[in-house]
Order: sequence, then C-alpha cells, then structure tokens
Amino acid sequence: MTTERLTELLIYARQRIPWVQANLILTEHDDKEDIRRWQENLKAHGVWVSEPVPMYPFPGTPQYAQMWGPPDDLAWERAHQYYTSTFSGLGYSDIQEQNPARLEDLECTC
Repeated sequence: MTTERLTELLIYARQRIPWVQANLILTEHDDKEDIRRWQENLKAHGVWVSEPVPMYPFPGTPQYAQMWGPPDDLAWERAHQYYTSTFSGLGYSDIQEQNPARLEDLECTC
C-alpha cells in the first residue's frame, strides 16, 4: 500500500471514528522532512500521529532472523537488549518509555 493510499484511509476513518491513531516506524530510508509534512497533514485532519519509533527486531520477524537466526529461549531478551543499546543515545519516541528497564529485571530472572 502506498503512503498516499494509507493517508486517504486514515483520513477517511477519522471522518467516521472519533479516535484514529497512526504510529510510525522509523527506518534508515526515511526522510525527516517528509515525515514532518505527512504528520502535519494527518494532524490537520484530526488523526493523532506519534513521533517515529525505531524498528524493533521482534522474534519471528525477518529482521530478527537475519540478525540472529531462529528464535530461542532468550530471543526476547536479545532483541530488547539490542534495541535499547542501539537507540538509548538517540532518544525514543514520544510514546515510549525514555529509560526502559532490562527484560531480566522486569521478569525478576537475574
């Protein structure tokens, strides 16, 4: 689906539904000015738009498999550690925890 078509559908949905949200996933190919213009257009039509969130290599996705192979018992911990160490200095989006805890700490498995 093209960005233009997705934009049309989000605006169409917002005309009929009180709350429509667009969450953005940031890739290395994105142009920040294009993102800003797209956000402003959607916001002008009442669609709530997040700041772009960096791509998370979820276990089971092609990105995860390319980086580490098939998921194992530590797959989520590995993906989370990679994500937080890669993006901690760059900042997270407005909808993300700014200082995420390690999964091991949240699971009380250390």
